[in-house]
Amino acid sequence: MTFEEYSKTEIFRREQRRLARAKRAGYIGLALCLVGTACLVAAGFLIADEGGTYPPWRLALLIVCIALGAAAFVAEVVLNFTSSDRKDDGLTRRPAFSAALLLYAREYLSDGWQVQNGSVSFDLDFPKAEKGKPISSFFLVRGAREEISLAQFGEGMDLMDGYALALFGLFCWLEKTNISLVELSYRVTENGFVTRRRNNGKFILYADGKWTLSGRSFRASYRRIVKYARKKGLLTE
Repeated sequence: MTFEEYSKTEIFRREQRRLARAKRAGYIGLALCLVGTACLVAAGFLIADEGGTYPPWRLALLIVCIALGAAAFVAEVVLNFTSSDRKDDGLTRRPAFSAALLLYAREYLSDGWQVQNGSVSFDLDFPKAEKGKPISSFFLVRGAREEISLAQFGEGMDLMDGYALALFGLFCWLEKTNISLVELSYRVTENGFVTRRRNNGKFILYADGKWTLSGRSFRASYRRIVKYARKKGLLTE
């Protein structure tokens, strides 16, 4: 099945609606955090009284501020737990959504990778954004600089989705070519500027004849989604 075909299924549309709800829940969670912080700050000002005496109105207001602050933070935790569109690891999307990322990567990102003396390296260039915050596109730099739009997946896509698309495409290519690797690495940049100073900004996935911890983790995620897609009949070959 192609990505375009899968994107028209009710399963994927349901996941898109879930993703949109998760995005709205993020804004609500931020508002709750601000409310809780404001209430606790106000409670701090009410407590900070040199005389140490509290008239009834002040004591009542202090209790209200503390109760509202605590309630806001509890509500934020519950909201984040119930509305998350990711699995327990906090990174991987639900399988029905990750399958769309896999199908797209197989169609559009499984070619164009470059290997030099057994080494494969690439950059993921994102706009300035906090982890978990939505982005609309990013650049995959593997010799040529290619902009990848995330609009076709719906609202609420973030940095980790960009990672997944690029790495799913890379692992598809590795399976097709079966090359002998020496090193596999990538850099994360922000508007073209390297965000990590150590190791020349590189994150190593494979070196010295073995996969690193992050490399094994990403590869395991890829294999789980491939297994899911085959089980659901999305991949036949």
